[in-house]
Amino acid sequence: MRISPKAQAILIPYLVPGVAILAAALMSMQSSLLAVFSLFLMLAILTPLAHNFDRLGAKMCAKNDGFMLEACGSGMISHFRLLYRHLPTNPRCRVCFVPFGGIGRVLWVSPSRKNPNFCRSCIDSSPEGVHDTEVGVLFVDIRGFTAWSSSRPASVAAERVSHFYDLASRVLMQDDALIEFVGDQVMALYLPAFPSLRGRTADAMLQAAERLVHAAQRDRSPESLRFGIGMNFGVASIGNVRKGAQKDFTAVGDVVNTASRLQAAAGPNEIVVAETLFEKLTKPPERAEHRHIEVKGKREALPVYILQPN
Repeated sequence: MRISPKAQAILIPYLVPGVAILAAALMSMQSSLLAVFSLFLMLAILTPLAHNFDRLGAKMCAKNDGFMLEACGSGMISHFRLLYRHLPTNPRCRVCFVPFGGIGRVLWVSPSRKNPNFCRSCIDSSPEGVHDTEVGVLFVDIRGFTAWSSSRPASVAAERVSHFYDLASRVLMQDDALIEFVGDQVMALYLPAFPSLRGRTADAMLQAAERLVHAAQRDRSPESLRFGIGMNFGVASIGNVRKGAQKDFTAVGDVVNTASRLQAAAGPNEIVVAETLFEKLTKPPERAEHRHIEVKGKREALPVYILQPN
């Protein structure tokens, strides 16, 4: 029997906690201590089974290579994220947000051997090929990091990057974004297919960018962070892009490359928004400055809007 994506969106994300809570409720008839113990025990058994040994996603993907993208559109992935984003701690799966550290380590949830940025269930469910779809792309990096790190020990530079990753992930995890860490920068993919995004994708991206800048301004580390942010919107190829023997669920294409170039052109705590994205905002900010900038790989200057949040 084929399980529709809509049915999975309703049932699967709540199967693990649902069974655990049911077991705890039954045990509570005996004693509260036994109920707490049974709850933890069921979570300890079912959570790693769901993320380390689940084969349903792989079977669904074998039948339909676009299963993961359909799961995003059905709300299935959003339900997982709603549950897991509040559990400590990083690192965690880039798709479902299940943590590998903190409670994830206690529950024996481990990253996939195919790619440590994903749990086994998510990477096995990801497309084998690529699919062209609309996507919003946000890049953020630490301004002046290369020059700064050249005069510091490698351990200090690594600690600063880790701090940046933690801060950026906490901000971007508030949305249904697929987050990827690349060197001293972070890429976030916003798929309009997610029910939580849809027609507000551009608005969600701008709000996230402003939260990133405000987070950098509030940062209390010894040497404060300053971010440069670039954003674009268009059609990209999303799916399995192999990096050697490693499988990766990501996006490639001109829209991604251009977003990266816009981020490189941004000043400290500055947001560079491609015109294609800016035009999709429901309430474009009046303070935005319209410019044309030269970027690598483009023959003509690109129309963009520059924002510097207060």
